[in-house]
Amino acid sequence: ATEINVIVTTRACVEQTDLLARLSTDFRLVVTDAPSAVFTALAVRMKAPKTRGRVAKPRPVILLSWSLRTAENLRKRAQYLELLGRIHAEQGDFADAEAAYRESVEAWRSIADAADAEAFANALVQLAGIHYRLNDYARASAGYAEAISREEIRLGADHDDLLGLLSIRAGLELKLGHAAEAERLLRRQLETIVRIR
Repeated sequence: ATEINVIVTTRACVEQTDLLARLSTDFRLVVTDAPSAVFTALAVRMKAPKTRGRVAKPRPVILLSWSLRTAENLRKRAQYLELLGRIHAEQGDFADAEAAYRESVEAWRSIADAADAEAFANALVQLAGIHYRLNDYARASAGYAEAISREEIRLGADHDDLLGLLSIRAGLELKLGHAAEAERLLRRQLETIVRIR
């Protein structure tokens, strides 16, 4: 719609058609080489603003060509894939959510920047939660284990935020029949509580 003034398209469309020559300068063009599923899922969540007789400002659409593996592009990729994963999870599409969260985790892993440690750990937790929903307890436990390890580095071994993750992982280990590991995690949780509270 011309009142929105934003067109999201793929790089291939720009390179292989005369879109740029035909497009009015009133439009803001956002080009991405992301998989179409990423921006399609985001686009269906956006509604055109009501103009009420005035020209509406463009909606804030930021979709990057993230084949250029800069830290900023990878960061944006990770964030949008997390959003896509959340959309799928809310709709009960856990297999698609798992794929999106898995790609998000790999994007965070590629950055390897201490400033993103919290976001990376959160993505690991989200992916582990989806594995739990898919009854893949082994992968869920491994995901929580990595999140715990990374949060220990960021926060310290006795931080309060680790307690919930330890409890969840203990429950998963119990489901897997690993009673000794579950007990070890719960003992660590209790010992941490005693030290910090």
